[in-house]
Amino acid sequence: NDEGLPLFRYSTSLFGKVNSDYTLKTLNDAPSYGHFEESVEGDSASDYSVYVYGTKSNLPIKDSEKIFLLGHYSSTTRTTILSSALRLFDYESDYVTAVMGDIYAPAGQSADDSTGGNLSSKTFASQCRNSCYTQYDEASDRLYFAEENILRYVTEPDNPAASTLGTFFTPLNGSIYNFIFKDDGSQLFYLDSSGNLRCYDISSGKTWCDESKLGPAEGMRKIGIGANQLTWKDSNTLLISTYNGLIYQYKLLP
Repeated sequence: NDEGLPLFRYSTSLFGKVNSDYTLKTLNDAPSYGHFEESVEGDSASDYSVYVYGTKSNLPIKDSEKIFLLGHYSSTTRTTILSSALRLFDYESDYVTAVMGDIYAPAGQSADDSTGGNLSSKTFASQCRNSCYTQYDEASDRLYFAEENILRYVTEPDNPAASTLGTFFTPLNGSIYNFIFKDDGSQLFYLDSSGNLRCYDISSGKTWCDESKLGPAEGMRKIGIGANQLTWKDSNTLLISTYNGLIYQYKLLP
């Protein structure tokens, strides 16, 4: 978070924060509480668990103790839950912001909407149940999410009256799963449906960053897709968890 302290999910619902003195601060210990996607604007954040798919599509953090959760869980006992919800849980103020999503409407990708305040009735593609990967960008105050074959974003996600929905880019290869921005915002690295690493150029002008396959090389173990698997070691070194027991290190070309 903005204090340099880790937040994490433990088991099915415990959400904690490690303080600077290494003690654990519990943000949400609600094993029998409601599913996060059922929360509405103004609810208490502590009244909801992160079960089932909370943090499955990364753990975007805003400020110190605010997290974004995207997804939904449906089953034979939850037949009315049809689509995903995007919620901001503020554990400092104990407040839920309903960013986007009508969980009772059929799933489906929504069109861009530049008019603020229209996102509560929007829906997500069925993929977003547990695998529309997310990232929060503090500089632009946008919540990005990879939905099917495009990268989308929500502006001002903590202010639903002003929030809008846009498309950032459509990958040339036709798929985008997990992703991460370079620290200076000049490039976007992403994994496609086959676990290949690719680079989308925003403003760097690097000719190699043209969405062609960067790796893994032939003979290397495939990169599986999973939460929180991309991070920067430094400005030129990307670390990638393969979800297959290995961590790859990718050094950026000059």
